Amino acid sequence: MLKFFKNWKFVFILTLLLLYIVYFTVVYKTELELPSEKWSRDLLLTEFKAESISEAMANSNISSIPISDENVFITFWYNNNNINYSIINSQGIIVLKDNLNFSIESLKKIRGIYRDNIIFLYSLENRNLKIYEFDFKANKVLSKKNIADDVKDFIVREDILIYSNNNSLNFVDTSGHKETVKNINVEKFEIIKDKENPLYHIALYEKLNSKDNYLTYLTYNLNNRKINVHKLTSIANSVKISLDRVDIGIIDDKINILASLNDNRFGTNVLHNFTFKKNDVSNFSKNTMSLNGSKPYPQILKEERKKLTFIASVNLIKGKDTETVNLIKYTIDKKNNITGEKLLTKTNSLSVNPYYFNLSNNDYLVWTDINGRNKSILISSNSNDIIKASKKLRSSEILDLFMATFTSLIPSIFISLISVMNIFMPTILFIFIVSVINLRWVEFYYNRVFIIIFILHSILKIFYTNRILIDNHEVYKFLPIFLKNPISLYFLIGIATLIALYCLKLFLKNSKNRKHLVKTYSFFAFIDIFIYTFLTIPYVYSYLLLTYKINIS
Repeated sequence: MLKFFKNWKFVFILTLLLLYIVYFTVVYKTELELPSEKWSRDLLLTEFKAESISEAMANSNISSIPISDENVFITFWYNNNNINYSIINSQGIIVLKDNLNFSIESLKKIRGIYRDNIIFLYSLENRNLKIYEFDFKANKVLSKKNIADDVKDFIVREDILIYSNNNSLNFVDTSGHKETVKNINVEKFEIIKDKENPLYHIALYEKLNSKDNYLTYLTYNLNNRKINVHKLTSIANSVKISLDRVDIGIIDDKINILASLNDNRFGTNVLHNFTFKKNDVSNFSKNTMSLNGSKPYPQILKEERKKLTFIASVNLIKGKDTETVNLIKYTIDKKNNITGEKLLTKTNSLSVNPYYFNLSNNDYLVWTDINGRNKSILISSNSNDIIKASKKLRSSEILDLFMATFTSLIPSIFISLISVMNIFMPTILFIFIVSVINLRWVEFYYNRVFIIIFILHSILKIFYTNRILIDNHEVYKFLPIFLKNPISLYFLIGIATLIALYCLKLFLKNSKNRKHLVKTYSFFAFIDIFIYTFLTIPYVYSYLLLTYKINIS
C-alpha cells in the first residue's frame, strides 16, 4: 500500500477525492439544516406528474383532514382521473395509501370534514358539486350524491356549506335548508366562524365589471338564518390590477380581511388589511404591507385569535441570487407591523397550497411543491418524531445532491482560472524578467531562485485568498466553519501546499530530464492551484449557484 504513496499521481488524485468527500459532507449537512428552530424539513407523502403546467398549478384539488381521535390525518388529492388518499399518523408514517376507485374526468377542488366517524368529501367536478360519504376505517365509499350544478367555488365547514354560482351565493346548513343571496357575482370568498356567537363571517370579492368591483363583507346567523351584506370598498378596479386572494380572521374581537392585489404590469404584490369591529362595519381602517412575492396567496391561521397570523408563498433568495418560492408564517401586530417570521419550507421549487393544523398537541403543515410538471405533496411539523425523521435525506435527494456537487466541480475548475491569472501568471512573469536580466545566475542558483519563486507564489495566494474569501462578506457567511476561521483556513492551505511540494519531490525523483525552473514551477503550480481549487472554490460556487442556504431577509 505504501508504494502507492510514492506515486505523485496517486497522492494527487487521492487528495482531490478526499476534498470532494469533505465538500459533499458539508453540503449534505447544510441541506439537513432545519428551516427554523424546532421545525422539521419536509417529508414526502407522494409525488406524481401532471399533464400540463396549468394542471400542476391547480392546487385546490388537494386537501388534508386531521382526525384527532385516531391520531392520524388523511390527505386527498386528484391524479389519473381518480381521488387518491393517504392516511398518515402523527409520526409522519404513511399507514395506508389507496384511492376511491372512481373515474373522474376533471376535478377543480376537493375539501372534506370529519363527523361521526365518516368523512364527508366534497368535490367540484366539471362545475358539478358532489359529496362522497367515505368510511376510511372500512376503506369504503358509502354514498355519492350531486349537490348542485354550475358551481364556481365552495367552502365547507362542520355545520355549513357555502357555494357560489354565476350570480348568487348559497348557504346550506346541516338540515339541508338553503338560503340564497341573489344578484351577486362572487369571484373569491373565505369564511370564519365566530366563537362567541352562532355566526359566520364572510369576506368576498364581488366582480361586477372590469371597473366596478367590490370587497364585500357578509354575516350568516346559524340560528335565524339571517344574512347581512355590507359593501366595504371598491377594489381592483383596473385591468392592470388583479385580486388573487381574499381571507378573513378575527383578532381581539375585530374582523381582519386580507386582500392580496397583484400589479400585472410589474409582477409585484400588495397586501391590504381591512380592520373593523364586528358591530361597526362602516368605520374600517386599511393598512398596507408588502411581501416579496408576485402571488403570495396569504392564508390566515383562523385558530389564532390574539395576533394576526398568516402563511404566504414568498420569493426567497438561496445563496447569492437564486430565487425560490417558499412558505413563511408571518405574525402581525395591531399597528400592522411584521413582528415574526418563521420559515416553514426550504425547497428548491414552488411551495404553495398550505394546510396548517394541530394534531396531538403538535402543529403540522401539508403543502404542494411544484417543479415544472412534477408535483409533490410534502409534510413538515414541530413534532420531535417528524424532526428526527426529516434529518435523513431521501435516496433521490442524495442522488440529486451528488450530481449537483459533482457537476459543480467542472465550473469550479473554470473559476480556478482566476486564481491562475492572479497567482501563476505574475510568478511566471517574474521568472521571465529575472531570466532576461541574468539567465546564468538563475541556472546557477536554481534552488535559491525556486525558494524565492515559492515565497512569491505563497504571498500571491494569501492575497488572493483574502480577497475572495475573508474580505468578501457575502461569500464569507456561507463558508463552512473551517474556512471562516483564518487560522484553520491557512493551516489547510499550508497542508495543501505541502502535498503539492511532496508531489513535486516525487515527480523530480522519477524524472530523468535535467531540472528546468519553468517546468518545475509549472508542475508545482498546477498541483498546488488544483488542490487549492478543490479546497476553496466549490464553496464559492455553492454560494453562487448551488445555494443551499436561504436568506430569509
